[in-house]
Amino acid sequence: MLGTFVTGSVVNSNVLFGKLQLLAAHEAGMSSVWFAAANAAGATVGKMVAPQSIAIAASASAVLAQSSSKMLSGTLRYAIAGAVVLAAITGLFAF
Repeated sequence: MLGTFVTGSVVNSNVLFGKLQLLAAHEAGMSSVWFAAANAAGATVGKMVAPQSIAIAASASAVLAQSSSKMLSGTLRYAIAGAVVLAAITGLFAF
């Protein structure tokens, strides 16, 4: 989620953190498939709160710049809820 927030792209986030997740899974003795899946799913959830996505949504909907912070705070709840659900599902299946 953090990688997509920083880069603004799911693909770039997966490239940036994909190898790190695989190495962490290998070192922890866990399934690298689940770590890679969690990385991709978290990146997708992070796209909701990426500043680039908020800026595009605000300009496409003709919302004033002052309301873009309201858009971010509104989607942040859903992004955090999605991340928690994905973490729980991944944790259940990874162990």
